[in-house]
Amino acid sequence: SPIPPSAAPQTMSLPSSVPRPTGSDPFQEAPEPRLPPGGDPEEKLKAFRTMLKLKDEALARGRGLYQAVDQEAQAMRQVALQLKTQLEAALIEAAKGAEYPQQIAALKEMLEKDTVRAESAERKMDELVSRLAESDADRKDLQVALAEIETALNSQKEQLEGERTTRQQLADELVGAKEALGLSQDRVSDLAATASDVKGQLEAATEEY
Repeated sequence: SPIPPSAAPQTMSLPSSVPRPTGSDPFQEAPEPRLPPGGDPEEKLKAFRTMLKLKDEALARGRGLYQAVDQEAQAMRQVALQLKTQLEAALIEAAKGAEYPQQIAALKEMLEKDTVRAESAERKMDELVSRLAESDADRKDLQVALAEIETALNSQKEQLEGERTTRQQLADELVGAKEALGLSQDRVSDLAATASDVKGQLEAATEEY
C-alpha cells in the first residue's frame, strides 16, 4: 500500500559545506621569494630552501582541502543515492495510485540539488588533483635545483681549498729558492775571491821567470 505522507522515510542529513579558500588559488600559496642579485651561492641556497618550504606548506594545505572535499563529495553521493532509492520507490507507488505528487516533487528537487552539489564537488576534486600534481612537479624541480647548487657550492669550496694549498706550496718553494740563491751568490763570491788570488799568484810567478 502507498506510504502516507506522515510516514515518509527519513533521509540522511546533508553534510556541512567545506569552507573554500578565497581567491583563485585553493592552495593559498605564498609568493615565492626573489633570488638575490649577484649570484651568491649561499643566498641562492637559502632562497631555494625557503621556496621548497613554501611548496611543502602549500601541498599540505592542498591535501587537507582535497581530503575534506572528497569526504563531502562521498557524503553527498550517499545522500543522492538514498534520495534516488526513495524517489524510485515513490515513483512506483505513484504509478500504482498516482498519490503524493508533492512528496515526489520535493524528492526530485532535493535529488537535483544534491546531484549538482556532488558534481561540483567532483569537479573541485579534479582541479585539486591537477594542482597537486603541478605542485609536486614544482617541488621536485626545486629539489633538483637545490641539489645542484649544493654540489656546485661544495665543488667551489674544494677548489678554493686546493688553491690555498697550492699557494702555500708555492710560497714555501719561493722561500727555498731564495735561500738557495743566497747560498749560490755566496759560493760565487767565494769562487771569485779564490780566482783572484790564483790570478795574482800566477802573475807573480810569471814575473819571477
